[in-house]
Amino acid sequence: MYEGIYSVSYSGMQGMGSAMLVFQRGLITGADIGGVRYDGLYALGDNKKITAIRLKISAPHGAKLVTGATLEAGDTFNIQLSVPSFSSDVVAPVQIPSGTANVELRFLRALAA
Repeated sequence: MYEGIYSVSYSGMQGMGSAMLVFQRGLITGADIGGVRYDGLYALGDNKKITAIRLKISAPHGAKLVTGATLEAGDTFNIQLSVPSFSSDVVAPVQIPSGTANVELRFLRALAA
């Protein structure tokens, strides 16, 4: 994975959704259409590709997750993901507090210099 803008698609037992994330200078920022916010950090490997992702997911207005669980306003949870260093896109099951979500991160474009 590289620094830049990513689309995120996710699915679970109770639905699917999408979000946009920006990876820049070690930080991750993003949101989905339901207002859930994504903030985090990533690590770069020796080859300057992203190798690990750590995200805090926040529901400022409450949200229903693809696992069927409902987050109340102000609820947060964290996820971590290891990324194969040879890949620019990632498809992986991700464990969240209420179950498993299948997540696909797709690289869209680099950021302007």
